[in-house]
Amino acid sequence: MKMRFFSICLLACSSMCFVGCKDDALPEVDNTVNFEASELGFSPNEQSFAFNILLDRAVNTDVNVTISVAANGIVYGDEFTTQPATVNQSLVSTIKAGETSAAIHVIKTAGLLLEGNTNIEFTIAEVAVPGVKGATGALHLAFADIVSQGSNLTLNGLEGSAGETGSAARLSVFMDFSSNKATSVARTSWDLGFYNGADFRVIINNTTGATAKAIDKTDLAAVAAADTVDLVNVLKLGFGQGTFDVIDDVEGDLSKTVIEAVSATAANNKVYIVNPGSGSWKKIRILQNNGGYTLQYANIVDTEYKTLQIAKNAENNFQYVSFATGTEVTVEPAKTKWDIEWTYSTFRANATTPYLYADFVYTNTCAGAKSVQVIAEEAGVTYDGFTAAHLNALSFSDSRVAIGSEWRVTTGTGIRRDRFYVVQDPAGNVYKLKFNAMGVGNDGGVRGKPEIEYALVKVAE
Repeated sequence: MKMRFFSICLLACSSMCFVGCKDDALPEVDNTVNFEASELGFSPNEQSFAFNILLDRAVNTDVNVTISVAANGIVYGDEFTTQPATVNQSLVSTIKAGETSAAIHVIKTAGLLLEGNTNIEFTIAEVAVPGVKGATGALHLAFADIVSQGSNLTLNGLEGSAGETGSAARLSVFMDFSSNKATSVARTSWDLGFYNGADFRVIINNTTGATAKAIDKTDLAAVAAADTVDLVNVLKLGFGQGTFDVIDDVEGDLSKTVIEAVSATAANNKVYIVNPGSGSWKKIRILQNNGGYTLQYANIVDTEYKTLQIAKNAENNFQYVSFATGTEVTVEPAKTKWDIEWTYSTFRANATTPYLYADFVYTNTCAGAKSVQVIAEEAGVTYDGFTAAHLNALSFSDSRVAIGSEWRVTTGTGIRRDRFYVVQDPAGNVYKLKFNAMGVGNDGGVRGKPEIEYALVKVAE
């Protein structure tokens, strides 16, 4: 009888503790604010430089972050300014409600020449509730190109807008190892990319699932809705639909773009119907013009079209154009300023069917970067143990999909822990790279914000 009474009391007390103590037992994880890196380099060739403060999770209120600014060897107001502006050697940057980042800009005075030891120290001094200061609360900005020794970074692929999921993150992230710099760009910000190399090639946006098809006409004004009737199903992509002949080569071979090489003979350049993957279909025609391109484009039903001139720029892999704005837009950083791109993109499910992949990684082979996958057991060396002495045993790949989706699966444990990667950047510096979290399984990460670790193996000779 006493035992039964004891059991009932124990059950009652346990139940009360479960109800009354639940919130204490499961405390909410801090929502931290961090700089994107602890060290960044402001190239002498740049007039302005931007970096970000990052919030772990979007909230429904603005988060004000007070940052102290200590300049060394350079005078605020005379030789540089910031946006937001500083007052009494500090500035306030606001991460807007629903967003997870805010940019801070540093602008040099035109023609300014600086010594190599000139720098600015930024320190997060105060974060408004509900944010708290994170581990990366200080940033050293050097007014010089740097070759980073490596870092641990979180790549921000989440735009923070309503309805966004981590498995279809709306941002592409370009990573430059040598400068510790990650640049996030909306995938839907562009529709066409015009190649800046010797050939005249144009790419469509594989990060939005874009498709295109030539029709047997060369006059844009003569194309109407009737010309697209048979293309309704042809230009669909995803959920088992679509074929490889309506998309660019998934491995990035520029000789296999769906839009044929732009001919110097205008009469040879046909009209293409483009399904951008976001927004309404367009009809386009592209011509050569004074060493660059002329783009003619319009909605399918329009009888008149708009024209845009695109000049080649040797500093970039491509010049990008948006149908929505009717202008050129900035997407990739300069071609020597990024090494890999993390994104959502079109690849292959099998030999006959395209597939849209989350968490896909490209290598900047267009600018000469190379990469290779290392299976630790096969190579006999771990990520931590890998040094320059192991480089001779590797064969770098010129394929932009050498990393691709091989580093992860989207179920179970997520990241494949048996492998890492070695990347040679466009300048010839060599870095080892591994993925630490992606928000799948119990890795502690957030889907759409992969966490990477990288370290310098060898400086370019």
